[in-house]
Amino acid sequence: CLRNTAKGMKGRALTGKYDYEQNPDLGARGKLRAGRFYESLDQMIGDKPFLAGDAISAADIDAFIFCEFTQWIKVQMPDDCKNVARWHAAMKERPSAKL
Repeated sequence: CLRNTAKGMKGRALTGKYDYEQNPDLGARGKLRAGRFYESLDQMIGDKPFLAGDAISAADIDAFIFCEFTQWIKVQMPDDCKNVARWHAAMKERPSAKL
């Protein structure tokens, strides 16, 4: 989504040494996919404190980055994703999240 919508990525829709123009349709599809992933993430988290067990893991770090990154592409967490909202608020309180 970002590579196909951000002004700073104009002509750089794909990584690598060759330039590729942005495709607005792919940007829109990326936003849709991000919104839908929130729904899946909400189910994965459930009422657990962490995604994959009793302690923070790479899964939590990746999901946290996803939640932060969606702000860049202007995708908001759906209001009904209460599990993600609770989990994300707890993750933001960790000292490492403040870097």
